[in-house]
Amino acid sequence: MKTYILRDPKTVERQKPAARLPQPNPAPAVVTTTALAVADRLVPPVLFIGLDVHKDSIAVSLAPSDSTEVRRYGVLGGTHDDVLQLAKKLQAAHPGTELR
Repeated sequence: MKTYILRDPKTVERQKPAARLPQPNPAPAVVTTTALAVADRLVPPVLFIGLDVHKDSIAVSLAPSDSTEVRRYGVLGGTHDDVLQLAKKLQAAHPGTELR
């Protein structure tokens, strides 16, 4: 069985959000109290993790929620412990980010 070493979490850097053009302000709409509660809630950034599972290995790709870019992270072993180690490294590299 092949053994793969994951990247050091310090080498993975957060992506800068793409610059957006200013949008024209639409006409004000009637807002209900339930819509205000949803609008006031802060939504944490999300890091989507793509796993391409093979017999002996798993290829990993990352996609931040604030970007349209998908980055290849690397290849790791095919065991459960390898996936847990990946999750710990990604959580350490992206604190305050929800992993999905």
